[in-house]
Amino acid sequence: MLGIPFTRQHFLEDPRREDIEKVFKEIVTDNRKQQEEHGKQNVILWYYSGHGEMDQTCHVVLTHEEELYPLEHSLRKISSRAHCLLIWDACRIPIQPSGKGRVMPISLEEYNRFEVVGENSVVLFASPAGTETAARTEFIIHVFQHLQLHLQ
Repeated sequence: MLGIPFTRQHFLEDPRREDIEKVFKEIVTDNRKQQEEHGKQNVILWYYSGHGEMDQTCHVVLTHEEELYPLEHSLRKISSRAHCLLIWDACRIPIQPSGKGRVMPISLEEYNRFEVVGENSVVLFASPAGTETAARTEFIIHVFQHLQLHLQ
């Protein structure tokens, strides 16, 4: 995909929290190694398609644990060490911590106090904020076609 070596791609289907955290650890380790060997930052492209909820940032709804994972926040935390692009092909309804059995791993108040360092991040949304609509696949197809054209 996009000229990215298969060995540097990660595919997760219905991931659990530990699956996502394992991939983040691998990405951070690989990025650090690339910086040491080649002296430059990587571009981290994360494509998410599924169900999402949001407050100031986007969260993956983990179907197995019935909790939210702060994907956008996690990528922004590592953006001081890599250029991060998150393509969010999912709904963006407001977080409802007491509804639908979903729980945040920490309270929203505590979460919102975290300072995100790093400004090398971009998030592309395929659906408007507050919507529960299906992702706009045509938009995402055009984004990937554009990236493919410019990455060759």
